[in-house]
Amino acid sequence: MINEMIKGIAADLKLIYPDKNIYSDEVPEGADDSFFIDVEKINYEKLVSNSRKMTVSFHVYYFCKNENSTRNIKYFEFAENMTQALDIITVSGKKVGTHNHKAERNDDTYRFGFEVSLIIPVKSKDDFMESLKIECEVKE
Repeated sequence: MINEMIKGIAADLKLIYPDKNIYSDEVPEGADDSFFIDVEKINYEKLVSNSRKMTVSFHVYYFCKNENSTRNIKYFEFAENMTQALDIITVSGKKVGTHNHKAERNDDTYRFGFEVSLIIPVKSKDDFMESLKIECEVKE
């Protein structure tokens, strides 16, 4: 499920930044002018029914070239583009809203954080027991 979320995020980033590289495993050296999708935290909350609320916190990093003359303009553009591109992502063919958007920056990296929450069904213990096959021998 989380890999599907990452694929959806990458696809939405490609719509706005078709020429940029997008990484999700590790960032290669010299990755200026590219994106990195990071899973920050995964939280599961048990609900009353046989389901759980899964909340995944993501950070999308943009490694910008050091261009001090347009630094503020590029950061503001980044923050607005991320909010628009990642307000709704596609996960396994379904549209899912995101929340808790937050943009930050340091000298050469912009970061956009957000969360995705989904309700996922939980198999009951009976479901697991139905698939259990019992084999035994009787010894005399």
